[in-house]
Amino acid sequence: MSSKRGTPLNCTETLLTVSIGAQYYRKWRIPDLSEASFYPGRFTTSDFYLNKQIFAPPTMDAAAIYRKMIDSERNIYEPAELHHQNRHDPSHFVDLMICQQNRSNDLKVDGNKLVSESSGKSYTVRENVVDVRVDAESNDEWARLNEQFLNYHRSLSPFTLINSTPVINYVSVKSGIGQLKNARVLDVGAGTGHMFCSFFRFPETLDYFLLDPNLRLLHDQFIRVYPGLTELKLSHFLGYSEDLPFVDESFDLVMSYSSIDHFKDFPQFIESAKRVLKSGGTLLISSHLDKDSKGSSFGERIDSLFSSTGLEKLARSRYFRKWAVGHDDHTYHFENSQPIRQVMEEKGFVVEQDEEFGNYFFLVGRKG
Repeated sequence: MSSKRGTPLNCTETLLTVSIGAQYYRKWRIPDLSEASFYPGRFTTSDFYLNKQIFAPPTMDAAAIYRKMIDSERNIYEPAELHHQNRHDPSHFVDLMICQQNRSNDLKVDGNKLVSESSGKSYTVRENVVDVRVDAESNDEWARLNEQFLNYHRSLSPFTLINSTPVINYVSVKSGIGQLKNARVLDVGAGTGHMFCSFFRFPETLDYFLLDPNLRLLHDQFIRVYPGLTELKLSHFLGYSEDLPFVDESFDLVMSYSSIDHFKDFPQFIESAKRVLKSGGTLLISSHLDKDSKGSSFGERIDSLFSSTGLEKLARSRYFRKWAVGHDDHTYHFENSQPIRQVMEEKGFVVEQDEEFGNYFFLVGRKG
């Protein structure tokens, strides 16, 4: 058996696919399972994630993207098709940037670079992505964990999208920040930038800045669910959370969603966030909690394996192993929100909301 893309399926993949499909179809009395649909395929764009300075031409022709999707059936465990974000030209944001070498606000656009008039320091611009990273190899352990995380990121499946969306929606609604309008937003550790349209209800009114140490392109699954990502422009930077390359008091909101536990130095991020926030501006931090799961008995784990989702979990586990996805790619392990809250208060934020729910938390702080 082979996939529509010509990738042969081995026996394990075929058996898992048929078992999962048969279980699902029997449950909902769907009459036919004509062909297995577990097509792992091959990643052809991993160098985007590993920062090898390979940049494909941007293709954000929304109609063409959707037309191609109509003709290509999307399988659950299939590597994502990747698309460039719709990005602002540097002229849109250069006046808000500083030179990290001497902290001057004198960067000018010079071809495919931003150049500081006072220091001569330059930052590369490719496909409207500004690279402000410095000392990229200064922390070998962080670099190792980061590469492990990227293996996870490029292997995301619609299963992850379906199960993460309620968490995003909950934080958006409960914090009230999802209703934000007419504001400038800095999303730190934002990855693909999908939060622009998945978290905010009025993204067309926002000036959204995406900062991440890696170039992570948009998965096709996000474009399928959030079409605004093909229509609205954002500002895109490769950089670190600890040294935000923007002038003081530039943003109404700085946020870190599901990323603070990947930072090299989260207290330094909070300090940097305070600097770039306007007076009265908001800091939102949300991520998962590492709660002790060792209490599950052997019997409970066996029951989970043979539950209605057991085969799906087995397939997902095999898929992650195939693409070398690690189980722990975090630099921090938070059992509760208190360590982050304590640092926020030490840095002068007034914490207005602090909630733990399930295995997640969010904090909202106001700069005085």
